[in-house]
Amino acid sequence: MGLDIELIETEAKTGSFSTDILAKDQYTDDLIIIENQLEETDHKHLGQIITYASGHDAKTIIWIVKKVNESHRQAVDWLNEHTDMKINIFLIKI
Repeated sequence: MGLDIELIETEAKTGSFSTDILAKDQYTDDLIIIENQLEETDHKHLGQIITYASGHDAKTIIWIVKKVNESHRQAVDWLNEHTDMKINIFLIKI
């Protein structure tokens, strides 16, 4: 990913929601949200990452999951292809 990530806050307030991890890129100061989902991807979390990113004007979204549903991988790929080049979404299977 090429990021040097610095933690800002865990369970960061995002409107009436909480972002798992709010961080920043140490070189650019761009905000990063990290969503941990220790199960298969789902629609709920896909919506959450978009909500959290927009709430913090994050430039990078890192979605860490146990299992990737193919439809959600396609959605992330589509978002990366059709959004501004300044926004990156990483879907990471652990």
